[in-house]
Amino acid sequence: MGRLILDIGSGRIIEGHKPTEGNNIIHADIDRRALHLEILCSIYDLPFKDKSIPIVLASHLFEHLEEPIRALKELKRITNLYAIIKVPNASFYKVRPSGIVNHIFSWNEWTLKTFLKRVFEDVEVKPTIRWDIFGNKYFSILKKIKRIIERGFFGKSELTAICRAKL
Repeated sequence: MGRLILDIGSGRIIEGHKPTEGNNIIHADIDRRALHLEILCSIYDLPFKDKSIPIVLASHLFEHLEEPIRALKELKRITNLYAIIKVPNASFYKVRPSGIVNHIFSWNEWTLKTFLKRVFEDVEVKPTIRWDIFGNKYFSILKKIKRIIERGFFGKSELTAICRAKL
């Protein structure tokens, strides 16, 4: 059995988002309609002991938070190995015709790393691609082709940060 993973903000199936799947995953969200929901809670007040979760995943959540630094501190409190944070890449969406208009915050590589280093000492940020849409049965083949073309012209659509907890 692999390490325990907390998927905080696991969410519902919407464009480009698919909850993490596996036997060793705990899904937590503030939304009662979230798929695979096992724990109903806020990212600001997680019901776990200090350093009790090996890996915490927050995918496409931090751009929606009003208090992201408070949430980040809570992730650091509960993890004993890694916090993996994924956010949309502002550099990608700035040039993409449709853009993103409903986010409170946006980050590029530099601003995300600077933000995360306010709480975690050891942070690595890399541009990545949201591959989950290719396996999403709710997307038409035309939408998938459109995404491939967009990525070819505009680059990588998300940033993935790995924050290592200090033991």
